[in-house]
Amino acid sequence: MLKIGACTVDAALDEISRDGNKVKIEPRAMRVLVYLAEHAGVVVSVEELLSHVWADLVVTPDPVYTTIAALRRALEDDSKEPRYIVNVPRRGYRLVASVALASGSEVAAAAPTANPPPAVPTVEIAESSTRRHTSRWWWWGAAIFGH
Repeated sequence: MLKIGACTVDAALDEISRDGNKVKIEPRAMRVLVYLAEHAGVVVSVEELLSHVWADLVVTPDPVYTTIAALRRALEDDSKEPRYIVNVPRRGYRLVASVALASGSEVAAAAPTANPPPAVPTVEIAESSTRRHTSRWWWWGAAIFGH
């Protein structure tokens, strides 16, 4: 488990809890949050998130934007006055909240930019073959016709 700011993050259950309230988030959103936590304090580009979280699909940047918005809602963060995820225009996103490993009642603090916490195991979600097939055709069409 991770402690991110005032929230406790349980990646195995895809849950964020704060003040006794638990919020369930999508598995890919949890993967984005864990990736940002592993790179706390560092700007992570949209392309980097796409290649690490959506590696099995060819998609536009839109899923990253909607996932960041969902994470902000779950973390009760405000994009205008962020306490967790900062948008760095034309560069990406940066997790600015403190990140620590939580094991039971013991919390070991981790420096935001040095030695990020180890990756939390996540469950891969299989995408439907239809969507993957459609995404590939879109990519080929864009490559052939230059769109």
